[in-house]
Amino acid sequence: MDREQESLVKLVGSFIEFATDHPYAATGIFGAAVGSAVTYGILTSKSLRFATNKVFTPKVYEIALSRTDCLRMLADPSAEIRMETPEMTVVVTSEKREPLKQLPDIIAN
Repeated sequence: MDREQESLVKLVGSFIEFATDHPYAATGIFGAAVGSAVTYGILTSKSLRFATNKVFTPKVYEIALSRTDCLRMLADPSAEIRMETPEMTVVVTSEKREPLKQLPDIIAN
């Protein structure tokens, strides 16, 4: 028996000893290792393509406003620019000003 086989036998022996001394811990560790290996295998598999892949892919859209549209929105707070695509509708409006709330005066005696 060479060194590699001897070290493998020692490793298996120590694993069996641990499993007999701590059966619940050994079962949990083994289950976690197998579950992680299966999950990693599924997620890195290139043969499987799920229909939900496009759901989690972020999409980036650019909204390019012309100078006249920006000036019109500055001049008229009620103006809005509406863009529609087959997937969504985007409405750009000017910022609505909110009056500042006054805090009550606190008088300490």
